[in-house]
Amino acid sequence: MRLITRPGKIVGGEINFDGKRLLQLSDAEMRQIRGDDIAMIFQDPMTSLNPVFTVGEQIAEALRPHRSSRARPRALPL
Repeated sequence: MRLITRPGKIVGGEINFDGKRLLQLSDAEMRQIRGDDIAMIFQDPMTSLNPVFTVGEQIAEALRPHRSSRARPRALPL
């Protein structure tokens, strides 16, 4: 997902997804893939979800940077 920032760094290897070499993509190309084709679900439930907001709203919040106004309908049940 290329979420590693300083001081961390990728020192070797390849990351391939759907025929694309992710380490060679631009930031804009990675933004198009993140949230739509690849997503990260962090495993600490105490910090992942806020009980004040619905689960659907929190999922929509993660989708908004990638899908703009379409995030809410995709995240919430009919």
